[in-house]
Amino acid sequence: MKVNLVTPHPDLFMQGVNEIYRAEIALLFKNIGWKVCYTTETCINDADLILILAHYREEVYSEWVRNIIKPHKNCMIGVWGKAATEARFWLLKINFNIDFVICGEPEGTLYEIAQRIYCGIYSVEGIKGVAIEKSGIFIDATPRKSFSSYDINSMPDLSYLYNRKEFPICVLSSSRGCHGNCSFCEGNIHRSFTEGPSYRAKSANRVVDEIEYVVSKYNHRIFAFADDNFIVDGIMGKERAKEIAKKILERKLKIRFTIECRSDDIDIEVFSLLRKAGLLKVFVGIESGSQSVLDRYNKETTVKQNEHAIRVLNSLGIKCEPGYIFFDPATTKKELLDTYDFFSQNVDKLYAPMQGSGNNRLYFIHGAPLLPYFWPNKTTSFYEGVAEETLPYPYLNEEASFLCERYSNVLSFTTKLPSENMLEYRLRCLKKIL
Repeated sequence: MKVNLVTPHPDLFMQGVNEIYRAEIALLFKNIGWKVCYTTETCINDADLILILAHYREEVYSEWVRNIIKPHKNCMIGVWGKAATEARFWLLKINFNIDFVICGEPEGTLYEIAQRIYCGIYSVEGIKGVAIEKSGIFIDATPRKSFSSYDINSMPDLSYLYNRKEFPICVLSSSRGCHGNCSFCEGNIHRSFTEGPSYRAKSANRVVDEIEYVVSKYNHRIFAFADDNFIVDGIMGKERAKEIAKKILERKLKIRFTIECRSDDIDIEVFSLLRKAGLLKVFVGIESGSQSVLDRYNKETTVKQNEHAIRVLNSLGIKCEPGYIFFDPATTKKELLDTYDFFSQNVDKLYAPMQGSGNNRLYFIHGAPLLPYFWPNKTTSFYEGVAEETLPYPYLNEEASFLCERYSNVLSFTTKLPSENMLEYRLRCLKKIL
């Protein structure tokens, strides 16, 4: 039997994420004796199963996913990824060649699908963890239990690193989940389809074993962790992070690495140890300098916690890359002023590359709690239109609409200065409308 794992052409700043998940999924099929073939945005002709990996919104809504076709009638096509989970019905609607979308963790679901295909059963109906379309009706996935241990797999095949010259960073996955409940987060939707703990992690030993394996086999010493939250679950996650740092130092691994985490997980003790172990940069979802906005997004953090996190990282010489959102349907001028003041006071301590990690405007995902929060008692088609951006952005008041439109105009006609990073440039444009 043959499985074709299909990944997008990697964007420079997304390289490696789909590859690490592809490597982990490939292990499952290799362990049951299937042949695994890798392609980019195209399918092989003799696959029994085609699995498309799409973790980012840009990938899910791409033309190539829309245009994937079956190479033969008995081939089954599925899609998996965080963004795919939240857009599952849209995917099934826009391409009838897609048979199913895997929601949540894929291992148990894929194993069951592989068993059926091996027995000549070309249907996934009744399998937990898959969303399907049947006779014009969308049937949502039923959550399934997470697999027993995240440590049991053998080392992933990262042979693509041999040809990695332009972007010599190895992406690793050390945990799944996050203890946050941000109301715009597609990760929350994705995790809701896996029963059991909302966060699970590899042991510190396993994480450092993987690092050492990559250093010795592929001679890569720069790493980026794809974890939604490297600290995973707060207090216990901090202890795990310290253990990882200690083991990196004990084994004298000369590496550099980046992580993502929440601002309320950042403290001087843990991050000074991580810095000694090679931590170079942290992505932190700051989002706003206004407490009312943070509360609206259910961030469960405060402006003071965000500022404290920035100062801790800056004091340790660790780059802080912020996520930020300037506008949403209810934005007020007061909230924008608070956000402008916060970021302008801290911009010299923040890392914001030209591409940036911030959004000028909040975008919505299918099933996000923010949809009924902003627009209660609307139809399903309305919520789908907002998520798929087929409806004009529906502001709740004239002030929000006016400010965002004016900002967009200023942004269009303002030239970025050579010395500016993306955040500085956007703040300069924001100042002009305030």
